[in-house]
Amino acid sequence: MALAKYFEDIIDRWVEDNRDRFADDLSLGHTWYAYKQEVRTNSAAVIAVHNGRPFEDLMVFLKGEKIIFQIESANPSIRCGIDYLPAGKPVRQIQSPKTNQHTIPTEEGEGILRITAGNYVKQYRIKILDKIRPETIPVIRDALNLVTGNPATWDQYTFEKIRNQVAILLKQAGVPEEFGRGIMEFYLGLFHETLGEPNYRKRLEAAFVLLRPFTPYSDYAALVCAYYLFRINTFAPVAAMQQFPLLSSVSAFFNTPFQPAKQISETKNPSANSKPFEILVSQRDFHVLKAARHFLDGDIDSAEKLLETPEAKSSASPDPQGDERYHLLQARVLLCRSEKKKAHRSYSYLRTSSCPVFQEEAVEFLK
Repeated sequence: MALAKYFEDIIDRWVEDNRDRFADDLSLGHTWYAYKQEVRTNSAAVIAVHNGRPFEDLMVFLKGEKIIFQIESANPSIRCGIDYLPAGKPVRQIQSPKTNQHTIPTEEGEGILRITAGNYVKQYRIKILDKIRPETIPVIRDALNLVTGNPATWDQYTFEKIRNQVAILLKQAGVPEEFGRGIMEFYLGLFHETLGEPNYRKRLEAAFVLLRPFTPYSDYAALVCAYYLFRINTFAPVAAMQQFPLLSSVSAFFNTPFQPAKQISETKNPSANSKPFEILVSQRDFHVLKAARHFLDGDIDSAEKLLETPEAKSSASPDPQGDERYHLLQARVLLCRSEKKKAHRSYSYLRTSSCPVFQEEAVEFLK
């Protein structure tokens, strides 16, 4: 068991030390996060499992919710000890029944779930939400309403107003600080992208990591995470999120092999362009998303005009995944114009894309 902990610590240090290298390419952000969780699970001598899935380092549950979990051990013959350490309260021992069904006492509030097996200790941070959809709490709603217009362009004064509101949010009872920090990281990411600062990628990734545990209980957290996945060209899970129809439809468009006549005739949705965006997006995404929506409506002229704007063509900060979305949409527009030579240039850019759909479409065209 001690060797398992030693190995786990080595893996953790290696992953953290190489985080910047992974984060240099935003498309690796989600991969890095998933890999980090996987190695921690695979290297652990004992883990907690809920609904068939291993616990992550941070778990979020609703107050009063009955959370039943199981223990999986690399050595089942060793008896595990299970404790819950509520913040500011005495340690609660959780007995190990023969059925291997254990319950987290969420009524005790947030704390640390600690599992021991011999000399090995595995800990999970447990956060408790007082209510579902924390974004509906007035002070949080007011903070989010400060940013209502797209695209994401603002000055320092406007951003400081947002920062102050989120600082108030962090003090709200029943709202874990990770939720407020995740929102702040998201806005910081968009703000830094507007300023041309390359660290915006780490901010967006941090927002995803912080808010992802809240997605079962917060529509806003789910939307931020969906937009992050869209930004790294991971479209399939976003396309399945029907609660966000605009982002979902555009993600499905990017995730579907292109058939010009069929796709345009079957995906017309004249009312789409009258709806606002579901979330604040970068300046470039604002124009590319609008162009994609026009394309889905069959309005190729409007899509083409938007793609010719400086805002759509370039980004203040390096954004290779945004470049790929732009070139794919441009190639599809050009094919609708029967301009295959120009489309060839766009598809050539996508020949080595990290997005399988983009690469396969480009390689098929360039045969």
